[in-house]
Amino acid sequence: QVLSEEMDLYFKHIMLPPGIAATRALKENVFAVIVCIHCNVPVMLVGMPGTGKTLAVNIATGVLRGANGAVPFFRNFVDVANSVIRYQCSKESTSAQIREVFEQGGDDQRRYDRNKEAERRAFIFIDEAGLPDEKVESLKAIHYYIDRGEIPCCLLANRPLDAAKRNRAVQVFRDASDSQDLLLLASEALGVNRKDPHSLGFVEGLCKAFEFVMNVAGCDPALVALERPESFDIFHLRDFTFFLQHLRQHGNSCSGGASSLAVLRALERNFGGLTPTEFSRLVDIFFEQLTLSSGSSMARPEVSQQQTVIQILREAILDMPTEEDIQNKQESESFQPFRFKMIVDE
Repeated sequence: QVLSEEMDLYFKHIMLPPGIAATRALKENVFAVIVCIHCNVPVMLVGMPGTGKTLAVNIATGVLRGANGAVPFFRNFVDVANSVIRYQCSKESTSAQIREVFEQGGDDQRRYDRNKEAERRAFIFIDEAGLPDEKVESLKAIHYYIDRGEIPCCLLANRPLDAAKRNRAVQVFRDASDSQDLLLLASEALGVNRKDPHSLGFVEGLCKAFEFVMNVAGCDPALVALERPESFDIFHLRDFTFFLQHLRQHGNSCSGGASSLAVLRALERNFGGLTPTEFSRLVDIFFEQLTLSSGSSMARPEVSQQQTVIQILREAILDMPTEEDIQNKQESESFQPFRFKMIVDE
């Protein structure tokens, strides 16, 4: 309870980007990063794509601006403005590259100290820390710098790293979103009023369908009879988030619902990579649950209404950000008006 109250206190002073919900998962991630940066403690955020790891780091570093910061509550914290060193890992990352990042951070911190900038703090942000081949041990170079404790660092990974790293840092592990967090996320992303029964039923239907797609334990028994293809394992919370965003932009969801065709188009844009049979099963799951949750029949679009791959790509290419999207992007680096489609040529 004490931890929950402290996180709520921090979030009273944080302005979230448009369409982002203050879920417990996001609160825990942001709180951990802020505290660990200020206390110079290494931290790892571990969770599947779309669980808000990068967003949390961006929010945390955005409010830590020292005495001149825009948010009075955080003016007694350290200042990491213009002192974040980012490194994107890949399978080809080498220990030399890792050392270079930390050496740069150390040089920056010593310069701040010489200039008597007591509030300034260099901060290392390493994304996709789980990508480098463990056999190569390129990330083993991190151990030396973490043990020195000269500068704070944050590692993001989709899976837990080895024990040698976990034992050297605070670890925040994000599993699948619980039903309440997912409902809050979806409601905020769609911009609907959860107090309206029709809106709530629509959002609950989408969430329960996605929980089945993600094979969440305890999902609605009514869906058990529908066989879940293993190909659904490629999807994560990020796909659902962009699905909701697309639905809000093109489906008039703010009125408490969306047309059947709008739901289909959002699924086509954000749940690709399936065979026609598998995609048809996905569509069945969503419309079955929308009907069950809303209490009214929501007609499933005919197969003939589905777009071809070329039509989906053409729509994606022509998709342009609105004036509101551009303004939101200027206010927050984390805001993405839409996602690009990727073509994989096998």
